[in-house]
Amino acid sequence: MDRNDFLYDALPYLYTIGGVLALLMSSETIGRISALLLISAAMLIFHLRLLYRTERATKAEMRLTATAKVLAETRTALMKYARTA
Repeated sequence: MDRNDFLYDALPYLYTIGGVLALLMSSETIGRISALLLISAAMLIFHLRLLYRTERATKAEMRLTATAKVLAETRTALMKYARTA
């Protein structure tokens, strides 16, 4: 895993930590709003990544099922051909 992947995976956690720290340390309204925005951004990123990965896994499962079906049909056809030859 290179630095870009590490940073990509770490950013939502950094946003969450930064938001929580800002929320705890800030007594001003603008600081608390900024903290909540950081935490909200992190939650949105987590949610979007989960949706993307779930969709991607579903598509991969569909491709595997289709491939297994084609392989089973090919095997059946080869067995029929082998019996007649």
